[in-house]
Amino acid sequence: MGDDVTVRPATADDLDALRGVARRAWDAAYADTFDSATIDELLERGYADEVLEELVDADDAALLVAVDEGVIGYAGAVEADEEPAADLNVYVDPDRWGQGVGAQLLEATRERLADRGVERVSDYVLAENEVGNAFYADHFDRVDQRQVEIAGETHDANVYEAPLG
Repeated sequence: MGDDVTVRPATADDLDALRGVARRAWDAAYADTFDSATIDELLERGYADEVLEELVDADDAALLVAVDEGVIGYAGAVEADEEPAADLNVYVDPDRWGQGVGAQLLEATRERLADRGVERVSDYVLAENEVGNAFYADHFDRVDQRQVEIAGETHDANVYEAPLG
């Protein structure tokens, strides 16, 4: 990974670039799982302006971006209501996979959440996402497998968790 990569809190000005990273990552990870129209629909819901703007401003969330001549990755975490835990997502532009950008985002997010008293982070990754599962297996413990419904279809998902601290 280049020394020019900076991880910082996302701003409203980053949201279009963040959506671009999400699109490229979803296209690369799920090309054999979802058609383009389904990915469009999922991204329109999950990355709508109001959803991302709320994450930028929320006290119980962290939205960080990795920047190197533009946004190349992001991590989003939302703290759970009833326990000292957070749900986490990490996405990196496919052109930068394997360069340590995801690990840098993960570490910065962990530090930020630990400072707020969060004790662990978790996420699930669809079994079809080889790159995502490899990343999470390197940094988390696989604690479960479950089925999730996406766009009317049932998919196996691996559940990962990691303590902070």
